[in-house]
Parts: sequence; C-alpha cells; structure tokens
Amino acid sequence: MHLTKTKNRGTRKQFQVMKSIVNSA
Repeated sequence: MHLTKTKNRGTRKQFQVMKSIVNSA
C-alpha cells in the first residue's frame, strides 16, 4: 500500500509538470 501511494504521488508530480509544460507551450 505504501509503495502504491508513493508511486501515485510520483505520477501526480509528473502530471503537474506536464501540465505546466503544456501551459507554457
């Protein structure tokens, strides 16, 4: 469960970065 939570957190961070890049573009 902890591993899944960490993975989800990392995915969420990556998604935020991706969204920022799209906004910048």
